[in-house]
Amino acid sequence: MTIRLIYKSRATFPPFSVTDVDIMREADSHNSENDITGFLVRLDWMYIQVLEGEREAVNTLIQGIIKDPRHYAYQMIQLVEIEQRMFGDWSMGYMDMSGKKLAFSSMLQGLSDTSPAEDMGHVLNHIAHAAQMQSGQP
Repeated sequence: MTIRLIYKSRATFPPFSVTDVDIMREADSHNSENDITGFLVRLDWMYIQVLEGEREAVNTLIQGIIKDPRHYAYQMIQLVEIEQRMFGDWSMGYMDMSGKKLAFSSMLQGLSDTSPAEDMGHVLNHIAHAAQMQSGQP
């Protein structure tokens, strides 16, 4: 069963740090081997991450993420079964929005497990659009 899990957490190091590069390298290798796809958004001291894959693989990954000292205050936002991946071309995409004052930034900061489905849809669509722009797709 394929799932999509979205969580947010707080970074323990400042934006634009080489640590983000390390995270992406590790994610690319691990996720490719385990058929996990997704996208990581950095917004100042906050992360929002979308993970897609088989339930067992994603659950195993999340257990490691929760213990990772590079961030804290893990909060699961959404866990749903899906028929099709939104980030199937990305072992792990990344976008740093730190310092940008966008309406989308406010929505990300306020995201929680009680956020309306409509807000969650907007967030996923924005992240998917960012992924498409980075890959050069229309």
